[in-house]
Amino acid sequence: MGSDAFDTPGKERTTGTSRRQFLKALNAGAVAGPIALFGRGSAKPDTHVPLSGTFPGKKLTRPIPRIDCLEVPGMRTETISRSAARQIYDRLGASLDRADVFEGRAKARALAALSLAPRQRVLQVGVGTGTEQAALRHAVGPDGLVVGCDLSRGMLQLTRQRADTPLCEGDVARLPLRSQRFDRVFSAYLLDLIPLADIPLALAEFRRVLRPDGRLVLVSLTEGADLASRLFVAGWKLVYQLDPCRLGGCRPLQLADLLERAGFIVQRHVVVQRGFPSEVLVGT
Repeated sequence: MGSDAFDTPGKERTTGTSRRQFLKALNAGAVAGPIALFGRGSAKPDTHVPLSGTFPGKKLTRPIPRIDCLEVPGMRTETISRSAARQIYDRLGASLDRADVFEGRAKARALAALSLAPRQRVLQVGVGTGTEQAALRHAVGPDGLVVGCDLSRGMLQLTRQRADTPLCEGDVARLPLRSQRFDRVFSAYLLDLIPLADIPLALAEFRRVLRPDGRLVLVSLTEGADLASRLFVAGWKLVYQLDPCRLGGCRPLQLADLLERAGFIVQRHVVVQRGFPSEVLVGT
């Protein structure tokens, strides 16, 4: 398979994916040829793709509606740059596990909402420290397939130590993966890191790689649901205005409307842990 499987020339790397796992992903058709994991690929950190029904070299069975993010009220449009995010999460490494005291319950609910079964193909975008990647692999069993994609090489290297799955470095707005190859797509605390204008691009990519009967589950920081969480978010926003990098670039989002406008039927749940509110979105 050649480089024509990709949208634009870029640079993709793995972080020690085993030969067995790579061949499994390749044979399943999830990755777009060997160079998707070991050589050139499609993801550039600041690449944008058109919001249309087709992508270069890829065809969709359903058109992607255009979304004007400027119409979304109450959400901060800009955040930290991709390069800043990469540096922060490369540096955090395993210390990011400590965030589970605020995020653990929401992620557990999201994993349950995936309704995983043996032999399924699952994509996680934003692998974190690898804990969820390992849980996903266990859920689909030896005959299933779990692929992880992240912009941070540090997170990919840590995930490699915790989960024996195919991994690739790539941008959520331009995934180096073939269309309609996954039964489930999972992403936790990633979209709250990227500019609002890029979120429709990410949702379009999630939809593209999902099979028609697939399921998307997202988790993100959101607005407060009770007094304690509203006070928490008010303090968070104040710190964010002063130094967003101190908070890893995360800001609260409310994504249900954008997800619906991207063509998904949406269920939304809010989980509050130690005052930290998270929304769990299930899109089908």
